Amino acid sequence: MNRLLLLFFAMLAGCTSLRPGLGLGWSYTYKRIAPDTYTVHVSESRFASTGDAEELFKEASEKVVEANHCGGYRIVTYSTYLKSAYPMASIPEIEGKIICLHGAS
Repeated sequence: MNRLLLLFFAMLAGCTSLRPGLGLGWSYTYKRIAPDTYTVHVSESRFASTGDAEELFKEASEKVVEANHCGGYRIVTYSTYLKSAYPMASIPEIEGKIICLHGAS
C-alpha cells in the first residue's frame, strides 16, 4: 500500500510542473540526416501529459539551432506518442525533423 501511495505522489509531482522544459525532467538528442536537416527526439523522464510536447520540441530545436550556428529553423515533421512505463501511466516521447535556416535572424 505504501508503495502505491509513493507512486501516486511521484506521478502527481511530475504532472504538476509548470514548465517541464525548464526543469530536469526531459532530455533531447538530435542527428544530422542531411546538410541542413536534423531529426530531434525529446524524451520526458517523468510522468507528464503531452500538453507541453510542442513547447519541449521547440526548446530542443532552438538548442540544436544554437549548437549548429543556424539563424533559425523550420519544422518539417513533428509527432508525439506515449510510451507506457506502468499501467495507467505514460511518458511522452516527441520526434520531429527540422531544417536549419542560414541567414535568418
